[in-house]
Amino acid sequence: MNHKIQIIAFLPFILFMSGCTSTPFSPPFSETKKTAWEIHGLKGKVKEWTKIEYAVKTNGNENLKEMSWRLVCKYDDRGNHLEELEYNPDGSLRTTHAYKYAYDGKGNPIEGVLYNDKGVIYGKFFSKYDDMGRIIESSQYNFNFDNAVILGKILYKYDEQGMLVEESYSGEDGLPSGKCMFKNDEKGNHLEEARYNADGTLRRKDNYKYNDKGIRTAWNYSGDRKFSSTNKYDDAGRLIEEASYDNGDLRIKFIYKYDKKGNQVEYANLNSQGIVNVESVYKYDKAGNQIERAWYNKDGDLRRKDVFYYDGKGNRTRWDMYDESGVITDKFISKYDDKGNQIEDLCYYGNKDLTFKHIRRFDDKGNEIEDSTYDDKENLVRVVTCTYTYHHD
Repeated sequence: MNHKIQIIAFLPFILFMSGCTSTPFSPPFSETKKTAWEIHGLKGKVKEWTKIEYAVKTNGNENLKEMSWRLVCKYDDRGNHLEELEYNPDGSLRTTHAYKYAYDGKGNPIEGVLYNDKGVIYGKFFSKYDDMGRIIESSQYNFNFDNAVILGKILYKYDEQGMLVEESYSGEDGLPSGKCMFKNDEKGNHLEEARYNADGTLRRKDNYKYNDKGIRTAWNYSGDRKFSSTNKYDDAGRLIEEASYDNGDLRIKFIYKYDKKGNQVEYANLNSQGIVNVESVYKYDKAGNQIERAWYNKDGDLRRKDVFYYDGKGNRTRWDMYDESGVITDKFISKYDDKGNQIEDLCYYGNKDLTFKHIRRFDDKGNEIEDSTYDDKENLVRVVTCTYTYHHD
């Protein structure tokens, strides 16, 4: 198995100069095989998606809608995320969501732009790639009165097999702030991560081991303390045990068990003395749908239980939640259309009192176009609408 490091294409707004870039971030900040359509749960080649939330107040027999916010996302015909702008009801931008992105001819993200609530650029991210499509440089800039100030840069190096072997960091002064060195085996498995300070002193080191199937089985950390973990798998490659250690002493252990069909039927959380803290048991129907999950404390007493029901198409139509006494605390009922879209959700407190209700509508491609929320007295309190335009094939 090829365990290539996940590379950051655009740096997040707070630079991570203190560590290696194996930390994942949401696209388009990270390299991913998924399209933005998949990540955002969209179906079809969406070109533009507009989502608006309204708060609803009742005035006699009339429902009055008041806009809370509006979100606009744009995509190219390959599913790359081009733009994400969120607006206040008065049309001004909200600073929490105002991004635009650009890509090269291979679909690699090369630029990200952040805007403030006035529509003025206040930050940019840049990425560069080699001829093999590997990222070789990431940088971040802040803008102050049209002056670009670099906040940091990361340079990447690869070996002849295309594996990442070095990341070097520099800060806003342009001076080195640290580096991370990687070692890999001939199969592409990631064996070692060594993180260095700006003066070249080692800050921490992580080592990894793998089984003959390329599955990671052990991790060791050396720094101010020593941490380690081990994983065990069955012959089918399923995880059956995880254990974490602090300076050689067990901290926590997780045990997993499966049935003959590969469904997980048991989970146990053990403390440092090897005593079970929490145990979960799962049951399935003949179609492989989970029909029950129950949690037990260290004494074996029931803490909580969930029971699920399904229709003939495998859609979950009911979910009952029980407390430790076997009394239903909450119940959820769902309805679906002929295409499997979830068009109605009802939540009940106990076994009878309605808590809230959702009614949804979908377009022909299966994208949600309206979600209406009702309170416990079935008064409409919130509406979210979505409109879409699509790229033509």
